[in-house]
Amino acid sequence: MTSPKIRRRGISAIIGTAIALSIVFIVLVPLFLYMQSLQSIFMQEASRRLQYELERLNERLEVYISMSKDLDSYGRRQLYLIAHNPGVLSVEVPAIYLESKVEGLKKMELPIEGGGGEGYLTISPGQKLTKRLEFYFKPNIDDEVRVKIISRRGNNFASENSIGPVRLPYMLIVTVENMFIGYKYKVEVEVSDRDRYGNVNEYGCVLSALQERSASGCNTLDEYVIVPQTPSGGAGVAFFMVAPGSYIVRLKVESPEGSESVFGSYGPFDVIDDTNIRIVGPTLPTPLKIPLRVQTSYTNVISIFEKNGMSITIPYIISLGNQSEPLRRVKISIGADCIGCIIDEQSVWEITLTRMHPGESYVNHVELVVTDDEKPGGVIKFKINVIEAVGEFSGKIYTSIAGDFESPEANGMITLCKVDSDGYLHCPT
Repeated sequence: MTSPKIRRRGISAIIGTAIALSIVFIVLVPLFLYMQSLQSIFMQEASRRLQYELERLNERLEVYISMSKDLDSYGRRQLYLIAHNPGVLSVEVPAIYLESKVEGLKKMELPIEGGGGEGYLTISPGQKLTKRLEFYFKPNIDDEVRVKIISRRGNNFASENSIGPVRLPYMLIVTVENMFIGYKYKVEVEVSDRDRYGNVNEYGCVLSALQERSASGCNTLDEYVIVPQTPSGGAGVAFFMVAPGSYIVRLKVESPEGSESVFGSYGPFDVIDDTNIRIVGPTLPTPLKIPLRVQTSYTNVISIFEKNGMSITIPYIISLGNQSEPLRRVKISIGADCIGCIIDEQSVWEITLTRMHPGESYVNHVELVVTDDEKPGGVIKFKINVIEAVGEFSGKIYTSIAGDFESPEANGMITLCKVDSDGYLHCPT
């Protein structure tokens, strides 16, 4: 038989094992469950954080700024914000900041008119938001502004360029092809009332590279004049600085006679970057005459004859108009004849100009030495004439005989009067 002591020791071992197992299950299992719960919470938080970071990385917003196309009653232009969301996530904007060169940093209060949410602005995926901001460019003040937008995900979106009335961010280049010498081409750029989709357009400003700046800086309409100086069929380029907005481009052609006509109107074009526009001009007839003109101020002059002879200076100007190709080897003939007096030296001069550029004027003079032939006074008649010239691009020889020049000849007369011994003035009749 088994001893009672041995039986008690066996029961005690079983009870101890049961107690140990109970302790393990009571302590370790809840601890294990607690650790599992902590891991689950950690993974959920990590997943949320990862999702937040992915959303922050994938958040997109394009920010542009422009100015109102019309001035207010104080001659100011209002600042416009244009924000486009090209992404797949909505962007919530709690703050908009302006950095002004004159006024410093300014925060715009939200919500802005028409905004979503409480105290922030919501821009949905694919939405283009246009808002007036309470900021004005004052006349005669060279200010420059940049906009920064802070999203609720912590991203910072800034406008690509700063803007001001005389510092527009983008360049609009208009190339006009098929231009003809002798014509003047005017390229006009105007802020359109509507964009290319037919929506109302309230902003935009343009500044030509050639025009003088007004007190308000840029304008609603500006023009650039191109005078072709290349062979017919060449091209010219007009340069404009523009703010984001919608624009219409017009091409006007002025004939050599001065009449102007609108060849075409193009647009509206939506500009949010540097933009190039190509226009093919009309085929026009070549002007009949080269705008070369000869002028003198001595068309009819009276002078007092000196006893021992005198020197007479005859000034003249030869000018080439803008609407022409450059000319080379321009031959000029100057002849003078005196009735009732004697020209001591040569009476015929020939001058050759190496080159004349469109818009250039050649100013010179000839000097006559005249002596008395004992008659009561005399008359000097002279003629200044352009004989011929060679077109630099075309190689054509233009002549006055063929009528190729607009005004190739200038005539003048100088009447020489004498004072007799009694002090009376005698002039030839």
